[in-house]
Amino acid sequence: MTARAENGRAGIPAQEIGARITREDLSTFVPNYHSVLHERLYSIGVLKEGETLDLIFPSIPHDNSDAEYIYERTIGDDWIFVYFMGPNKKTSSHKHPYEGVEIEEDYHLLRGKMFLQLGKDEDGASQVELTEDSNFTTVPPNTLHGGSTDGHFAFVLVRMRGAAPIPRDQLHIPV
Repeated sequence: MTARAENGRAGIPAQEIGARITREDLSTFVPNYHSVLHERLYSIGVLKEGETLDLIFPSIPHDNSDAEYIYERTIGDDWIFVYFMGPNKKTSSHKHPYEGVEIEEDYHLLRGKMFLQLGKDEDGASQVELTEDSNFTTVPPNTLHGGSTDGHFAFVLVRMRGAAPIPRDQLHIPV
């Protein structure tokens, strides 16, 4: 398999550059991804009108996750993540325990469809389906959760409110 690298190099075997999503790949699924993302960021007050995120292409991998992260930084008091998941993919099952900080995590499905598993099966887990019509949910503090897609893709914005003081390597605790 050959892929086109973001720096314009063509014909490089995908295993040498990684099978990471590029702008062109994302545009195939969400042609107007830049405006879709920024309109939501403006509407929830994360960015001011006219400000934009500097997205990362090719994407950043996360341990034990199939999600393709194209943004992960703090803005104000919050950690902000933007990712894409192709069909039949999943994120790691994790939670965000950090002493002294109660983290609520807002999931905004921008395009596609995904499922959020909340809790453990043996403890009466629930599943939230996010669609383009029902595209928002909040994960309560210290709740085990993970995302998945079925035959659909998902373009997702995650806002971890008040989590900016937490070091990046202590945000996601796999379970």
